[in-house]
Amino acid sequence: MSLPQSMQELESRLFSLAGERMVHEPLVSVLMHADHSASRVLHDHGRALRDPVEDFFTRRGNSELRDFLSQNEWEAVVSAFLSWAGGDDEASYVEALDAVDDAPPERGAELRAWLAEHEVEEALQHPLALVAPLAPTFRARDKALRSPSSTIADGLGGILPGRLGNDLQAAARSYLAWVAGRRKLDARREQLWQRVPDSPRVAAAVDRIRGVLDALRDRGVAPLPLPAAETEVEIDPRELLVRMSFSHPHGYGGHGEAWISLVERTDERARASLDSDKVQERRHPERLGVLTERVLDALHDPDDRLHDELRVLLEKPRWDRLLAELEREVQPDAGPPPPFEEGERLVWRIARTEGEPTVEAAIQKRRKRGGWTKGRVTEARELPYQPGLDVRDRRVAEALVSPGRFAPGRGGLGAVFEALIGHPRVIFTETSQRPVRVKRGQVSVSLVERDEATWIRFRLQDEVFEPHEMAAARVEPRHAIFLDEASSVVTVVDLPDSVLAMAEACARWETGLPADADDTLLKLLYRLPPSVGVELPPRLRGAPRDPDQRPVLRLEPLPGGGLRVTVAMRPLPGGAVQPPGEGPTQIVGLDGSERVHTVRDLPAERRLAEQVGIALGLDAGESDGPHTVRLDEPEDALELLHRMREQPDLATVEWPEDQTPWRVVGSAGFGNLKVRSKKLTDWFALEGEAELDEGKVRLAQIMAALREGRRYVKLGKGRFARIEDDLRTRLNAAQDVVFEEAGELGVSGAAIGELEAILPEDRFEADAEWLETKKRLEAASELHPEVPEGLRADLRSYQREGITWLERVASWASGACLADDMGLGKTLQALALALERQSDGPTLVVCPTSLSDNWRKECERFSPTLRPRIYRGPDRGTMVSTFAPGDLVITSYDILLRDIDALREVHFALTVFDEAHALKNPEAARTKAARQLDAGFRLALTGTPLENHLGELWSLYSILVPGLLGPWKHFRARFAIPIERDNDLAKRERLRELLRPFLLRRTKAQVAPELPPRTEVVRSIELSDDERALYEAERRQALEQLAAKAEDPKKRFAVLGALTRLRRLACHPTLVHPESRVSSSKLTELMELAADLRREGHRSLVFSQFTTHLAIVRRALEAKGWEVLYLDGSTPAAKRGELVDRWQRGEAPFFLISLKAGGTGLNLTAADTVIHLDPWWNPAVEDQASDRTHRIGQDKPVTVVRLVSQGTIEEAVMQLHEQKRELARGILEGAETNAKLSVDDLLELLEG
Repeated sequence: MSLPQSMQELESRLFSLAGERMVHEPLVSVLMHADHSASRVLHDHGRALRDPVEDFFTRRGNSELRDFLSQNEWEAVVSAFLSWAGGDDEASYVEALDAVDDAPPERGAELRAWLAEHEVEEALQHPLALVAPLAPTFRARDKALRSPSSTIADGLGGILPGRLGNDLQAAARSYLAWVAGRRKLDARREQLWQRVPDSPRVAAAVDRIRGVLDALRDRGVAPLPLPAAETEVEIDPRELLVRMSFSHPHGYGGHGEAWISLVERTDERARASLDSDKVQERRHPERLGVLTERVLDALHDPDDRLHDELRVLLEKPRWDRLLAELEREVQPDAGPPPPFEEGERLVWRIARTEGEPTVEAAIQKRRKRGGWTKGRVTEARELPYQPGLDVRDRRVAEALVSPGRFAPGRGGLGAVFEALIGHPRVIFTETSQRPVRVKRGQVSVSLVERDEATWIRFRLQDEVFEPHEMAAARVEPRHAIFLDEASSVVTVVDLPDSVLAMAEACARWETGLPADADDTLLKLLYRLPPSVGVELPPRLRGAPRDPDQRPVLRLEPLPGGGLRVTVAMRPLPGGAVQPPGEGPTQIVGLDGSERVHTVRDLPAERRLAEQVGIALGLDAGESDGPHTVRLDEPEDALELLHRMREQPDLATVEWPEDQTPWRVVGSAGFGNLKVRSKKLTDWFALEGEAELDEGKVRLAQIMAALREGRRYVKLGKGRFARIEDDLRTRLNAAQDVVFEEAGELGVSGAAIGELEAILPEDRFEADAEWLETKKRLEAASELHPEVPEGLRADLRSYQREGITWLERVASWASGACLADDMGLGKTLQALALALERQSDGPTLVVCPTSLSDNWRKECERFSPTLRPRIYRGPDRGTMVSTFAPGDLVITSYDILLRDIDALREVHFALTVFDEAHALKNPEAARTKAARQLDAGFRLALTGTPLENHLGELWSLYSILVPGLLGPWKHFRARFAIPIERDNDLAKRERLRELLRPFLLRRTKAQVAPELPPRTEVVRSIELSDDERALYEAERRQALEQLAAKAEDPKKRFAVLGALTRLRRLACHPTLVHPESRVSSSKLTELMELAADLRREGHRSLVFSQFTTHLAIVRRALEAKGWEVLYLDGSTPAAKRGELVDRWQRGEAPFFLISLKAGGTGLNLTAADTVIHLDPWWNPAVEDQASDRTHRIGQDKPVTVVRLVSQGTIEEAVMQLHEQKRELARGILEGAETNAKLSVDDLLELLEG
């Protein structure tokens, strides 16, 4: 049957098919069958979507609708109406997703039996609204949705009479069939989805899409029965998406699609979404659930019709997909299209129209025999938007065309001619073959004597114009245009208002002026702008004067502290300024009451202005108009004033009348500087000043300027002082040790040597305390101490050197850090210093709890004359008053914090901070407590004074040598940022120089080459498919959650938490999912390694950060019947020593230790193997743990094994290890440096 071709024919066809439905059913029911094109037509031309379908055809104007639609639109509308009228709805829905063999009976005992057989009795209580997608008519859908309290049972019982009730019954029975089918489908899926795809890429896609489905289920999104037509999907191979289109489930019109990505998106797309003109995912996400289930079916089932196509797409590597997109998208750049055809050009034609100059655009064609046609006029309105148009043409077109009308535009016709000056394609309309030169002209007023009167005329170059001619040449806004067709020249004159007024007045009155008017006339001429020349007859010129050839610098301050500088000439004193080498040659004026005139030498002015610009460095400024530059930087502006001060005869300086002139009143050099010191509590205050020609400048002002990179110091309003190069060089060197604190300049007593090397004695006035400190420093260099008599140990040479260094630095400074490698005897060297200082008072040792007993034993062994006293327990408060010289008081960092009020009242001759990296956080309470201790000397013992970033080093030295590195703000600006962010090698070396007197570090390779070798081994472990699926799912979930925290200030903690979960999963699945039955590949590898080590007689330390991981390993080892020792943070201090002794006696082949609890201070040389189960962020912590066995006293080669899971966060952590080792070496040994990790760095680790 042919398609209806008119509204009348369509209406007739519909009545024959639908009958009374045309009257009873609304237009919105047709929308259910409409595509986007038809839907738009029905919305635009239907009065109300709830009106009957018949009204659409009777509405005024719709009878001629066919005439307004394209063929495609008409066919879409006809198809929608015929589909609605044909009653295809009842065949459009399915009875079940996985059809049951028999449909449910209508009602009664048979229905109840059917429900029991299919185990769906509870479905009778489901809301009736759920049948809406399956209802055969709009009215049935609408009724179901508008019955919130009705159930499926109500629908089956016939809550309404007639056809509507029958439609609801049919939909309810269809829904029951769907529920039964869904049960069967869920059972099938439970088995099907348990299969793990053999392709890693397909498995990864399954994990990703399962994540979408799980998220929907977590939100309470239930499965949705859909018509079969709305469950069809299509695959987009280009975007790697699966799509499902749909209509609005309520039947109110509108269309949309759900789609899901098969791969992880790195662009702005989400991994799944629902897009629609009327349906939003937050309201109807059930369709996304249907699509997700459908895709999972296809990915799991090799027999599914979509499986092979999806698999082929997923198996393609990312680079293959990238290459395909590049081949598709990257095309040769054709560039902008030429504005005109080949052999054509755009010209600008000038003509006279009724005496007025006009400009129009024309396109000329090249003639075959040469030359150009006269040209055809082209509309100038579109030219400014023409691609490829020459910039000069665009400028003319924009001036010519005003928005909304064709007329001389922005600025009038004068602006058009301004834009034509120098343009290469200008012609006169009547002489199209000859180019026209458009140039700028200069007008002057000329007084001509004739017939015993003075007449006002106007001169342009060599031609004199009558007043009416000048007035007639005027165009908007303030120009005069002169056309010379004979010479093909157009002259454009900038015509001041005063000159135009003069021309118009003279043209009106047409009279000369008598001699009696001379004075008044000359006064009027003096009012003219400087750019207008004045030519006088000899009797009126006055006395001749030589022109002033000295350039004038007009200086105007800018808001940001810079200057606008204009170079000009003032030929006559008190007269107007002129641009150098431009303007009128003859200048007239008054010297008092006497008339004077001069004749300018324009070439000489140009030369002089150029010389001034070079001498003063004006070429460094930014051009801001003719003979004008901007010096936006205040320092550049002040440097100009300095040069002018040194060359005062070079130019005359002028400032605006309302502006205080700026002056550089002098220079601060090293020769006129004086500095004084004054002792404060922990540091010395510095004062000083430099004498100037006018006054003086304080040292604090100079240092503040240098810190900000300035060469000038502001002394007052408009007054500045320059810092000379010699002073700047010396004080910049002092900036590293001189800081600002509480409004004063300060320097640590430890930096005396540094400062005196910069400031010699004749520039420095030291106070008594400074001189005393200097004296102790000089004496320390001559000190040759002996090993204390009470030390019972055979010292190695480097240990003797260390003791000497400690006693020397302790003789004059407040503290130092002994940073020898782990195992080189730092404890022994510290005990030697305690012996040396025992007569001055007690020694306090602050260490981790686990090391207290070790310190006691070492003291009893090497320094028996000292009395070790462990300060802990409930009765420790009574001990404080009994501390005496010779006591070695041993306590923990936690007790230090709790008892700081009591301990700070005691003066300790020496305080030792063992494992001093515990003080790396400057804001930690324990660090603040350590700063409060009263100690004659503070000694830090740590093999890792710098682990992650330079802030840790500053924190430590703020305790040891207060003021050495200045306040944190000072240190951060001078060292931390330049070294860590900018990799400033000079700053890194400078920091090493500052620390060198207070830091001693020796490595094992340097001082103990006889130690057996230490072998580092990394064993990579491949995760099983199940482990990999768990890991990837966790990683993706973390990324999604963190994406929602984009602006959260606590995001860093969330990232670290997510990374910790990934690190746990890389070790063992149950560390994150306790109920998981997935086995651990790392545990399997460890057990095989442990069996080999035990069989070969090796003894192993096993470290992990996670005590839960150690517990799993412990159970596995003990299950083999192997003896295991175990130590973590919960192990009592007393038992720790017992465990160490048992280990050293050889009682067990394996010692499991938590990294934090046992990674420092313990001597475990009975081991020859160290196993790190999981890499920790900080390699220094792991190295410390490894050195529990590789230390002095070890006589066997040591092997360090690290177990690292492939493709996980652990590999990224291993890469960070080398970066952090280089940061420490950069300061302690001089290698390169790296900065602290930011949140973005951590997110990169998470993204993999």
